[in-house]
Amino acid sequence: MTDHLPALRWGVLGGARIAEHFTLPAMTASPRATVRAVASRRPQAAQRLAGPARAYTSYQALLDDPAVDAVYIALPNALHAPWTLAALDAGKHVLCEKPMATTVEEVQRIAAAARKADRTVAEAFMYRTHPQFAALLQGLRDGAVGEVHSVEAALSFTLDDPDDIRRTAGLGGGSLLDLGCYLVDAANQVYGHGPHDGGGTVHRDDNGVIMHTAGALDYGHGATASFSTSFLLPWYESRLTVRGDKGSLVLDHCFNPGTGDGRLVRTSATGERYESVHPGLDMYAAMLDHFARAVAGRPHALPSLENSAQVQEALTLLGGPA
Repeated sequence: MTDHLPALRWGVLGGARIAEHFTLPAMTASPRATVRAVASRRPQAAQRLAGPARAYTSYQALLDDPAVDAVYIALPNALHAPWTLAALDAGKHVLCEKPMATTVEEVQRIAAAARKADRTVAEAFMYRTHPQFAALLQGLRDGAVGEVHSVEAALSFTLDDPDDIRRTAGLGGGSLLDLGCYLVDAANQVYGHGPHDGGGTVHRDDNGVIMHTAGALDYGHGATASFSTSFLLPWYESRLTVRGDKGSLVLDHCFNPGTGDGRLVRTSATGERYESVHPGLDMYAAMLDHFARAVAGRPHALPSLENSAQVQEALTLLGGPA
């Protein structure tokens, strides 16, 4: 991207690992971003992560800072929607970690608030910016596998620490919300819309947190998607497979490709195998670029709030929060 866009002045809510190790470094390196403030309820974390920027121990104090144009929200899942709404009320643009919300109704409230405030809001699906995913979508548009009838997606890693925040029921924990949002978003991208129906089976721990899910969604006209998310299985699955009547496309590391090259494998209906390599990049920096473009009214690849609502509807079908 070579467009000359002004750098957005960012405030970061929360000191989660994804903010510390991925998004904040991308903001520091990006010409489209500058970090003005970080808020964490842990004072030492706020100071450490903010560096030369302002450190707050109050989220609202950061939202009240006139030097902040846009807010990145890296809080527990159940806090995403409330603080997105608060940021919009303060007149800020918002990039929110996925899942943006825990219910469809929350997304609808966010959409209404964004229209009222005339501000940009997007869900931080960084994997979309990797060239391998763009190549998969282009291959589908080019008819590489013919008419698509099946999407198969899996994402898992072992989370055996019962005190991990992602295993806290009251904060929107569980593998379906935490991991399933990626899978549904990818299937929606493949088909161009959300599902019509579906269902799933979930396994919960003693605290009621979903640890493992298997399910399927109906996208209509003979198009389906099957999903598996788990906190019980090792990190060996991050795969997206798209099957059509003329072959298949596979990304073995769709959702966690890192900064390395991506490999897209196409297999024809007669068994011929083709592999294309797509150069890696910093997905978080690319996402920030797309966000700056969206704020400026330029073409971008960020998910719409309509898609965010469709993701929540699908997660509910699969057994997630109502």
